[in-house]
Amino acid sequence: MPRKYKKRLDARKYKCYSEEHLKQALSDIEFKKMSLRKASEHYSISLGTLSHHMNKKHTGKTGHPFVFNNDEEATFVEHPQTVAKWGFPFDSFDLRLLAKNYLDSEGRKVTQFNNNFPSAEWANSFIKRQSGEITFRFCQNIKRSRSNIGSRIVKSYFDELKKSLTDESGDFIPLTHIYNKSFCKAEHIWTTWTEGGTKGTRYNKSKSGWFDACCFADWFESILIPGIDKCAWLLVS
Repeated sequence: MPRKYKKRLDARKYKCYSEEHLKQALSDIEFKKMSLRKASEHYSISLGTLSHHMNKKHTGKTGHPFVFNNDEEATFVEHPQTVAKWGFPFDSFDLRLLAKNYLDSEGRKVTQFNNNFPSAEWANSFIKRQSGEITFRFCQNIKRSRSNIGSRIVKSYFDELKKSLTDESGDFIPLTHIYNKSFCKAEHIWTTWTEGGTKGTRYNKSKSGWFDACCFADWFESILIPGIDKCAWLLVS
């Protein structure tokens, strides 16, 4: 797929008319003001197009249908908006990861995506479609009130975090180790890799070796949520 589609000069023309003209033509035909052929000539709309609209056939959009419906795309728009309010960056690569994780969780397989991972062109097209809701933005300095945090506040935060991640018995929430798949040369984690580790530790893998969205979701569901029930709550404002 090209980065920016350019229509061929000899390509078939679609919709060389306005919505207002189409509605007026259909109204004239419906109320017997004009025949189908007369309306086609008067409004310069093809006979087949008017016939299809009168019979409720082939009235959808031309071209390949979108992978996600309107509700799904609305959810994808809401996610980066929420993350941005929390002060975290969210770029087009994160958007592609979000789409892949959604497809994987739904058990859907999209053939035009490589392993359900959308291309950069898809992300650009999505942002262009949703330009009224989201857009690209350059990084900027944070407000002085947010940057005016001294060592005392940072130390106090981690002291409270230590208390919150410790249960009643004095044990910490188990750790999580991430293996680099390209280094380990395997699709799955071998049991020998987990020998000698800290008790209760969770092991996972990622292609890059970084803590990606899939690893985070696994850690959140299997480690943090079960462990946080036994710990004191930490409120972050």
